[in-house]
Amino acid sequence: MSLIADFSVPAESFCLEQTLDSVPEMTVELDRLAAHSPEYVMPFLWVLGDEWDRFEAALADDPTVVEYSVSDSFEDLRLYQFRWADVVTERLHVILDSDGTILEGRASGPEWRLQVRFGSREHFATFREYFEDGGPITLHQLTEPTSSRHRGYGLSEKQRIALLMAYDKGYYDVPRTATGGEVAGELGVTQQAVSARLRRAMATLIENTLLRYGDGGPTQ
Repeated sequence: MSLIADFSVPAESFCLEQTLDSVPEMTVELDRLAAHSPEYVMPFLWVLGDEWDRFEAALADDPTVVEYSVSDSFEDLRLYQFRWADVVTERLHVILDSDGTILEGRASGPEWRLQVRFGSREHFATFREYFEDGGPITLHQLTEPTSSRHRGYGLSEKQRIALLMAYDKGYYDVPRTATGGEVAGELGVTQQAVSARLRRAMATLIENTLLRYGDGGPTQ
């Protein structure tokens, strides 16, 4: 049976240690992309903050980065595309060779917090054995799916389709390029129905991602 491992690793044993150490106030988050080659597992990272000059100066000197470019840019958020050095590609190979798929990845300061789906406990054990040669793994949680809904973070099929349709049409773009009525028309339901469906879907996602795997609720 597959399982999801939620764990932390030092940045020095994964990637961007020098950059994260130089600009610890910046937060880096994986833009998830299903892939079966290290070259395409982690090509995009979202970066949150406002110290862009310092961040890019650090990237230019970071030994884990071969080259980078900015794909999208907002006031306090940018999407970067990376070509990684061989040392990072080799570490990603360890995950792929252990039948692993990166679901979530977030870094701020000295460590990465990762969620990886493995094909079995044996695959996770293999990954841990090889990966820990480069640095310790701090395991937070191992979760086995208890139903088919687990894979979709508790979303119903209608909620999942509504979210994907809204995203694809630009309902969540800034500025918004599709209205709720247009999304409703694509789904063949009323605008009130799609609005309620999206609200319930977002609440479910927050409960099963940020609240379940995060560090707790909001702080004052």
